[in-house]
Amino acid sequence: MSSSNRERPEDHVTTLLHTLRGEAFRRQLNLQGSRIRAPTSLSSGPSLPPVLFGDHTGDDAPSRDVSSSHQSRTLSKTAGPPPPRSWIPPSSSRSSGSTSPEWRRNALSLVFEYTRSSSKAIDQSSKVPTLFQTCLHRLLIDFGGIPVDLFSFLPRHILREYVRYSAVFAPLPKEDLEAIWALENAGSVDGEVIITGPYASSVLSRQVPSVSDVPSEWDANDNSSDPDPPPIMDTFIVLSAPFPPSLMSLLPVTLTHLALVNIQRLPIQTILIHVPLLKFLDLSYNLWVGEIVENKLLRMEWRRLRNLEVVCFRECGIAEEHTKALQEVLNKGRLTDMKLILMD
Repeated sequence: MSSSNRERPEDHVTTLLHTLRGEAFRRQLNLQGSRIRAPTSLSSGPSLPPVLFGDHTGDDAPSRDVSSSHQSRTLSKTAGPPPPRSWIPPSSSRSSGSTSPEWRRNALSLVFEYTRSSSKAIDQSSKVPTLFQTCLHRLLIDFGGIPVDLFSFLPRHILREYVRYSAVFAPLPKEDLEAIWALENAGSVDGEVIITGPYASSVLSRQVPSVSDVPSEWDANDNSSDPDPPPIMDTFIVLSAPFPPSLMSLLPVTLTHLALVNIQRLPIQTILIHVPLLKFLDLSYNLWVGEIVENKLLRMEWRRLRNLEVVCFRECGIAEEHTKALQEVLNKGRLTDMKLILMD
């Protein structure tokens, strides 16, 4: 046998030591009753930026770091029983009530759903936001919004989605709203006006008178050579902003979608007079509506709104015994039943 095939003494000793060490290690594990485990990560929190999952409130998003974002996220639904309450950290930084983006998004969801153009900016069908939503968030939260001098370079549908997204997550100041509405002298963006308070409440009294002249302006420019004229205003939304009853008479008669959500009491019967072409009416989150069911709602001539298809009274405190009577009054004199939405 050649010397190359012979095992050297030092190699034999090394093999024996390796074998003995392995046996000693396994014996020690058996005595401790433990098993070999792969090393785990020191952090179980999400590794992606929280903005990708819509975890932003608009006001505090720029100052939040990754660690605080991980702590403020709620636990997702998984198989098995829910975790103990002690495992869920308190969300002290989350806004509450009508000031939170979650509430505003829910309050505006119906009017956006029933308008002629659905909203891609606040679509929550997927847990992972689209590239468009991510860009809007970066522009609003990280850069304070789109510069006013760039509004004229953006197409209408982009401006509309920008205003909708900002109405939910970071309401625009009155200067930006006025600049957008003045682009085409139409008093709206793609036929839509959104007033989200309290940030834009001061512009409301000046905006409504300017849009009341929209029909006459449209008629005057009917023969214009503009290949893409601005659409007639058909949607008017006020959310958590002061809305004096006197402004009802100044609304354009071209409105087909009206949402007055979380506002002070107003003479609801004036809606029948000033906006006769309504198809969609949302008076949700107004507790005073529940107080006038018998005296006002059940006595109104709803059939005067011949085009009305959807009425929303979410969280208005309407008693259950009045639901059937209200449905009958709304459908009186109609060939097709009207859709009444009382719950989210």
